[in-house]
Formats: sequence, C-alpha cells, structure tokens
Amino acid sequence: MSIPLSVLLVEDSPEDAEFIMREIRRGGYEPNFQRVENATHMSTALAEQVWDVVIADYNLPHFSAVHALTLLKETGFDLPFIIVSGNIGEDVAVAAMKAGADDYLMKNNLARLVPAIERELGEALNRSTHRRAEEALRESAERYRVLFQHAPEAIVLHDCDTERLSEANPEAERLFGLSASRLRLRSPWTLSPDLQPDGSISRDRAIEYIERALAGETPRFEWTHLRSDGTEIPCEVSLAAFQIGHRRVVQGAIRDITERKAAESRLAASREELAQRVDELQRVNLEIETFLYTVSHDLKAPLVTLHGMTELLMASGGKWMGVKERHYVERMRANVAHMQRLVEDLLDMARLGRTREKIETFDVVEAARAAIEQLSGVFSAKRAEVILPDRLGQTRYDRRRLIQVLANLLSNAVQYSHPDRAPRVEIKGKPEGDALVIQIRDNGIGIEERHFDRIFEIFEKVSPGQGEGTGVGLSIVKKIVELYGGRVWVQSEPGVGSAFYFTVPKA
Repeated sequence: MSIPLSVLLVEDSPEDAEFIMREIRRGGYEPNFQRVENATHMSTALAEQVWDVVIADYNLPHFSAVHALTLLKETGFDLPFIIVSGNIGEDVAVAAMKAGADDYLMKNNLARLVPAIERELGEALNRSTHRRAEEALRESAERYRVLFQHAPEAIVLHDCDTERLSEANPEAERLFGLSASRLRLRSPWTLSPDLQPDGSISRDRAIEYIERALAGETPRFEWTHLRSDGTEIPCEVSLAAFQIGHRRVVQGAIRDITERKAAESRLAASREELAQRVDELQRVNLEIETFLYTVSHDLKAPLVTLHGMTELLMASGGKWMGVKERHYVERMRANVAHMQRLVEDLLDMARLGRTREKIETFDVVEAARAAIEQLSGVFSAKRAEVILPDRLGQTRYDRRRLIQVLANLLSNAVQYSHPDRAPRVEIKGKPEGDALVIQIRDNGIGIEERHFDRIFEIFEKVSPGQGEGTGVGLSIVKKIVELYGGRVWVQSEPGVGSAFYFTVPKA
C-alpha cells in the first residue's frame, strides 16, 4: 500500500511536474501535490495546507528556488526543501545548500529523489522532536522558576560538586536574613549552629542527609538553622536530588516551624498542668472517699446503740409511756433507721471502685428478678405492679452491683408514686451497638426537666417531703453505671411518670 505524501511543487512545467511525481510513486508513495509558479501562489498554498516536503525548480520565469526558500523560511515552517533543476552549476548548488536547501538533484538523474525525501523527512522529524523537547524543557524550567520564586517556603539548591548553595529563593532570603548572592557563598551547615539540639554535629549530620538524598531517598527531618543575627530557627527540611546537566544538585525545602514548636510547648505545658490537676482531683477524691468511709464507719456503732435503745424503750416502756412519749420514741426510731440507711449508702458509695468486682455473664432479667425479690415487701405494701419480660439481654457485669442499680431505680419508682393511682413499673431492654439499654418506666409524679441532671447528685431530692430516700441512691446508680463504662439518664413528664435509662455492656 502506497504511503501518502503531501508535496508542494514549485515548477512551471506540467510535464516536468508529472515526471517528478512518477518518480515519487515508483518509490512507494502516493503524492498529493500542488504546483505553484510564483510567490503569491506559494504563500497561499502554505497557508491553506500542511505539507510534507517542498520540491523546487531552480529557475522559473517569474520565481526561483532561492526566492521560494526565502519565503519558506519567513513562514517559519520547518519543511524539507529539495532543489530539482535541469541545468545548474556546482557553485550555484553549493550556494543554495548554504542558503538552507536540504539537497539538490538534476532532472535527468532522479534516482536519489525518494531517498533524499525520506532522509530529509527523518531529519525534519528529529528536528521537530528536538524542538518539542526543548520547548517542554523551557516550559518546565519556567514553571519551576515561577514555583521556586513564589514558593511559600524557603528553597535552596545545593551544588554537590562545589558544596555551596547555587540558588536561593526570596523566602530563603527572608528566612536567613541574607541576600541570594550572599547565600550562594555558603554551605548548608554554615547556616546552622555547630551542634543540633540532639548534640549531633551539624556538618556531619547535613552531609549524611545529603548523601541519603543522592541515594534516592527523600529525607524529611527537623533542623535548627541560624539567621544572620544569630537567632536560632526551628525548621522542617525535606531534600530531593536531581541532575542539572552534569551537575548533581540537592534541593532543600525549608519550613519555619517556630509557631508550631511554640504551640507544641504550650500544649505540653497544658497537658502537664492538666495531669497535675487530675492528680490533685484524684487525691482530693480519695481523701473525700476516705473521709466518708471513716465518718460512716464511726457513726455506725453509735447508731446501732441508739437503735437498740429505742427498741428497748418501746418493748419495756409501754407501761409508763403515754401517747405523746410513745410518739417521740417512734420518731426517734424512724430517724435512727433513716440514719442507718444513709450511713450504709455512704459506706457503699465510698467502697465503689475500691473493692474487687466479680464479673460474670448473665441475662439482665436475672438481676431484675433478684431486685424485685428484695423489694417484695415494699411492692406489696404499695400494691405495686411490676412488668418484666422473660429476657432483657446478656451482659458481663458484677451481678451484685447490677442488682443494686435496679433495686435503687425500682425503689425510687415506688417511693415517688402518684397519690391517685397504684404504682406501675415496667422494665424493658434493647440492644444498641455494643451495649444494652435498660429502661425502667413508672407512672409516678414525674420530674421537671430542669431537675434531670440535679437528681443524680449526692443528697439531692427534688421532692424532699416525698418518700423515705436518703438522697444517695441515684448517685450510687450513676457511679456504678459509669464505673462500667455506661451512662444513665432520665426522661419524665410531671404528673405522668418517669423513665430511667442506663446502659450495660452487651455480652
């Protein structure tokens, strides 16, 4: 199959034109040609079409190969230009070659025409490829120059042969307080203190990083530089090596991290201060727990004595006590019992987290049944209805502590029941991620939203005159639940009832 070839033929003879085209066809090409005889026609042809080669007769009545060559150069097109003539002297041919013609042939000997065309097409392709490569290189160099000059960080180029900086951008001038011309006289390590903060010698360490870059690595490291006034600058440096001609160059991108280091110092100081405060709070909490434990323990013995004495008074004093005296003793006994419950609650709260817990896997419903059994007397007295499903979900917990949480919440539900209806308590459970959410809903007096957080604080009772609670129960619930990584919260509507929720880990 013939190869297409676009030929612009400067020739006044149709017969010679066909003779030349026939020779090209014999060489395996299918020429698409246009014959022109003057400068105007040639300019038009060059503007309207892309050509592979220009073949020109040396002498035409109103034009010549020399004029055609000049016109071609003026257009800027790099096309093979071959002169074919019937009569040309050697000196004229040499002059044409010097003027820029690629070859010349005699019309009576066109055997070299196709090889000449192929050779010159190859040369033109090489020139075009070389020009594109040079253009791409210039564009790349220009892009690098723009980036280099306008980079937000300092950039320097280290010439490995001279061991001096060869370039420095404006940000590097600002960072070091030196002009680019003065920086070009310096080695990288002369812009650093003799020793780095870790005690290493700056020159030795810098050479080590440069050698790593030359080996193909892109080291990134922290480095202390010096300004011209002797001020030390903490920096982050990244290196990359490349070739410029025969020169080995290492580019250093330098970022001033003074502000980052200051922020890290402030953060470290804040962490240290926070750690000290946490230690202090832990110490104070320990002192408070120890105090609660000691006081509660010391109160326990006299309360036992008071309780025994009130029982003796009630048992043996019935013959001589009147109604008024008996009422006083009953009040004393009730308050002693209340104080005993309070002391027990305080002791229990102080022990939380200080004793070894026994973790086991079981269904929460088992703990709920045990809590209901503990409170059976209270439920019977109040005629309370408790609704409990067959299963609530498996957990890994200290069974005794979970019973305590449920008993406190159930007791709370009955204590704060509505005066116009019998207490009704429903226990539910549902999975939520890695946890179980346990719900205890009642139909009691309810709680105003502004008290939702307050009720979990120690000694806080929203309705002091309601129930016999110590004001510690919900605080114990919160502490136990949080001790096992859970959370507790309440939703309530005054006059309708409350729903307490807490989470336990799912087994």
